[in-house]
Amino acid sequence: MPSFKVADNDIANYITLNGLLHHPLVAKGYVSIGDWHSTKPLEEGMSAEDTRFNGERRECGLHVESSEGDYMI
Repeated sequence: MPSFKVADNDIANYITLNGLLHHPLVAKGYVSIGDWHSTKPLEEGMSAEDTRFNGERRECGLHVESSEGDYMI
């Protein structure tokens, strides 16, 4: 399976072109939706990365290539 990164604009365009609905939390300021305990809405002065995992990273690690056999959360 090829590895590639999809830009946020690509996702927004796909949603629009295919008439899909946005997640209800988008209307509440969430730009990245993950676990309830590690996600917060975007506020003034924050980057999208700041909204996940206290700004340490945007992805949980399950979507990142690794040489490990499994992932522990």
